[in-house]
Amino acid sequence: MQATVIPAVTSKPQIWGFTHWLSDLFGLRAPALSDQERRLDSIRALQHMARDLDATQPNLAAELRSFAARS
Repeated sequence: MQATVIPAVTSKPQIWGFTHWLSDLFGLRAPALSDQERRLDSIRALQHMARDLDATQPNLAAELRSFAARS
């Protein structure tokens, strides 16, 4: 199984131990970061579907993993 980690998405910057709740509340994130988040969510969804289908349809699960790897 392939794990994809994008450091800019997985770790939020912290100020004095608190996350940037204000930027989360008002959506003041950079557009490139939200694109990365959507890409990572798509990859995770494909990998989750592949795990669900692994026992019953291994060929389809392999195809989903290949799509996730190419994204």
